[in-house]
Amino acid sequence: MKERTQNKTKYCKVRWVLAMVLLLSQLVFGAQVWAAEKEAEDELGLYFYYMSVTHDGVDGAPIEMKLYACTTQADAAILEGASFGFRFPEYMGKILKFQPSEQVIIQPMVPEARYRTQARLGLQIYDDSYHGLAWTRYVKAVDAMGKERELEDLTTWTPGAPDNSTEASPAKGYILIGTYTFDTKGSVPSASSVGQKDWEETHEAIAWENGETALNPDDVFNQTVWHQEKEAYIGYYIKDANDATLGRTPLKLIFSPPPTWNGIFNVKSYDPKDPLIINIYPDDPADGAPTGYRLVIDGEQTGTGIFVRTIRFAECIEKYKCSVLESGEQVDQLPEGTYRLEICKESHVTATLTGVTVKVDGTVTELFPELEGEFLYLPCGDVNGDGEIRLDDQAILTAPANYGKAAVEGQIYDLDGDDRVDQTDLAILIAPANYGKSDFTVAYPKQTGR
Repeated sequence: MKERTQNKTKYCKVRWVLAMVLLLSQLVFGAQVWAAEKEAEDELGLYFYYMSVTHDGVDGAPIEMKLYACTTQADAAILEGASFGFRFPEYMGKILKFQPSEQVIIQPMVPEARYRTQARLGLQIYDDSYHGLAWTRYVKAVDAMGKERELEDLTTWTPGAPDNSTEASPAKGYILIGTYTFDTKGSVPSASSVGQKDWEETHEAIAWENGETALNPDDVFNQTVWHQEKEAYIGYYIKDANDATLGRTPLKLIFSPPPTWNGIFNVKSYDPKDPLIINIYPDDPADGAPTGYRLVIDGEQTGTGIFVRTIRFAECIEKYKCSVLESGEQVDQLPEGTYRLEICKESHVTATLTGVTVKVDGTVTELFPELEGEFLYLPCGDVNGDGEIRLDDQAILTAPANYGKAAVEGQIYDLDGDDRVDQTDLAILIAPANYGKSDFTVAYPKQTGR
């Protein structure tokens, strides 16, 4: 009996040791798997996108950007298709175009109302500037007359990196997906306002198996773009027609904006010929120091209607100078501190921006970094200057003495700047984006010493 008890005790000890060994091995193995998965998530992966700016638009010409699909392994199978979603500044809506390369066919993702024209011929992105598209390689092309023509099938990567770019150096091969173009009349986006969209937050789409616009559930493409659990289009890629991966994280993006897109603040308003006035007030001016400054940015020589002005504060202060409100004396540099900005323009309500800063580090001055990449719309129609766009302004604009007449120089009722006060000006005033709006404030939380 004693011997049986001893053997049982030894057996239990052996089982316990084996269990501990198994548990430790599982923990170690699991940690290795977790580490491998995490490492894979942090890397570019086998395929990635690279977007290059081939024309930055700073000289006033349309901006052009090329999108490539790249591989990190030269012998990797060429992609049959993938999806992508990018965001651009809101004001680029209705002017942002994407032209797929000759051997790529594009399928817009829901909502379909965001896109116009036939995808094979290029498409225009309407209503908003972020979008989701998917592409597949195509061995036929359709010309402008709708006639199909055969193309040589693209079966191998172009060796190397696109444009021999340093940023795209991980690429061992690439293919061109398509080209973005947009003309914003001289304004340019900021470096931080163009990039990849967070697909998991795209909850405005409709699943392929639902609704009147239901897509074919047997289509490999439709099976891969929609993630049912997250109820979102989150991207995919396929290597061949029989190998699609559902709900993959989209290919990562490498985007290298030009230096000219740094330090940019965009203001959208009406009549390009009118100047933009920025009053600059320090929150805590030193004793005897100016209580405020004024920066006047000249208008364009020509132009009418709505437009977006790109402001680079460092360049504007150097070009136009800041004047002290009390004396009119010009200054080349603003003191370090926290400021309040008033963005003003004739016939528009005023926007006040608080909590913006100037930081001086030796010879380097950082002007209002909180506004980097910001976009501001100034509602238009305040013709009586009371800071509100209301029925009083409409009555003044449509008064017989003003309405239907040629605008005299300096008249504020000509909202669009076409030298007449007419129905286009009235349409601007009563538009939902303008009518009923008042002077407003935007607060920024960052402070000096952040």
